[in-house]
Amino acid sequence: MDKYSTVSFQSLDSGKYLVQSYDAKVVRTDKIAYIINAKFNNKDVEFWADRTLSNYIKTREPEDEFEIIINRDDTKEYPNSVIIPGFTTKVILKSRSTK
Repeated sequence: MDKYSTVSFQSLDSGKYLVQSYDAKVVRTDKIAYIINAKFNNKDVEFWADRTLSNYIKTREPEDEFEIIINRDDTKEYPNSVIIPGFTTKVILKSRSTK
């Protein structure tokens, strides 16, 4: 496999990425960050996961390849974000009763 450099999440282009592997790295003394290996436009890309993607990996511990969508479009909702199909859903909270 060709060696490629790890880039920051902020430097990724908009589009669909196929996540093929991830590797947990300890940064600082107690924080874990993930390095993601993915395919984008038939090229290998290695990048640091953002908070959403890191939370997804921690809670779901995926073992199969999965797709993410990077949104850089300022005209759309949630610019500069990652979308994981099936993971991000809106939760409506019940009203608190006042007595």
